[in-house]
Amino acid sequence: MKNILFIVITSLLFSCSQDENNTLMNDLISKELSKNENVDEFFLDFKFGMDKTAYNNSIKSHLTSKDLFVFLDSYSYKFSQDNINWFLYPDFHNDSLIGITLRVIDNLSSDNLRETLNLFSIHESVLTQYIKLYGQPSMSVNRYDNYWFIKNMKIQIEKTDNDIRVIYENIRRMRKIDYSKYRIDEDLNSFDSAYFEQRNH
Repeated sequence: MKNILFIVITSLLFSCSQDENNTLMNDLISKELSKNENVDEFFLDFKFGMDKTAYNNSIKSHLTSKDLFVFLDSYSYKFSQDNINWFLYPDFHNDSLIGITLRVIDNLSSDNLRETLNLFSIHESVLTQYIKLYGQPSMSVNRYDNYWFIKNMKIQIEKTDNDIRVIYENIRRMRKIDYSKYRIDEDLNSFDSAYFEQRNH
């Protein structure tokens, strides 16, 4: 009986905490969007709203300048302080770039590579870099889930047990997408081409 009561109380506290976080996030986003100002150019020189052709041309340019690399048949980025490959995943909606995710994966394996990483150290290093760039996070759910809201842009740095993600999103555009019209699975993979045309992370 005590165990059941503990589970119920824990669930209620977690639910309340989630509601508070969602309310705070919505308030912070609304405040930024009310400025009616936009961040157009974000990571490297990628721009919100660019189509796939412009995006691919930018990729080619960054491969030539060695800002980006080809790693395991994917595009990757390396922060200056380390030699870790961060996979690059764009998000498009109606042929318009609405976000980019950088992802590093622990225990990555392929035919000729197995990579085990210290995710704690990598996370601290990247978080420190972003704090230097943008100041303290607008919101922190915990040490491993941090957010910046800057005009129409959201930046999230999230660490899980097996990966770290740096997520850029155009929150103004994201809010205009009616998710109820699209069929997606639990991992946000779409069954409808009008949704994110590329989201394989």
